[in-house]
Amino acid sequence: MEYSFHNHTADIRYECEADSFEELLIAAAQALYAVALVRDEGHGNERRVLELAGPRAHEEYMVRFLQDLIYLLDTEHFVADLFTIAPRTEGGYDIELEGCLCSPDDRAAEVKAATYHGCEVRRHEGRWIANIVLDV
Repeated sequence: MEYSFHNHTADIRYECEADSFEELLIAAAQALYAVALVRDEGHGNERRVLELAGPRAHEEYMVRFLQDLIYLLDTEHFVADLFTIAPRTEGGYDIELEGCLCSPDDRAAEVKAATYHGCEVRRHEGRWIANIVLDV
């Protein structure tokens, strides 16, 4: 799994690459936290569960997932560092998160939203690639 940052006007644009869509979601989350946090506290004993109902386009799953992580960070100060992602038979994903609570001193930037504008998820030569824009 990888991610890299690209110049973008006023917002932050990044690209993630992974072997599976589930790993792509994790790489996107790690990049989000790299923008939003000064440091990551590591493993904690906090747990949360997310549900991404489907079927939907991969771009919609990506944005909804990142929006849920931003919400948890803003409202509960929750930072996930372990992700268990299971596809649902009717479409969508069940996601179990393990992590810790961060302090205000751990925040680097306020990420307002993951945007649909500029969001693209595709397969290229057997790899999953996502381009994502964060509104900061």
